Amino acid sequence: MDDVVFTGTSGVAGVKQSEIAGLKVYPNPLTGNILNVTSSSNAVKTVAVFDVLGKQVINTTTANGEVNASALNAGVYIVKITEAGKTATKKLVVR
Repeated sequence: MDDVVFTGTSGVAGVKQSEIAGLKVYPNPLTGNILNVTSSSNAVKTVAVFDVLGKQVINTTTANGEVNASALNAGVYIVKITEAGKTATKKLVVR
């Protein structure tokens, strides 16, 4: 086992890097009720938010980039954004 070779190092084990051009999720940390999700494209985005236990707490689509996040309590979340068949994930902190 001396000749170990790693190929296809595209990031963290099995997690693809953002393929959505110009993707921005802000403000982060979130202190209000509106989360903005924008990209270079103005395409409709599907936004899913998961808590640290993996439970989906928000699942919505947005054309204007605004997501109502008033249901989120303070904590850390994972935001999964899908646009035109491409998916990216971001970490979100809510205060």
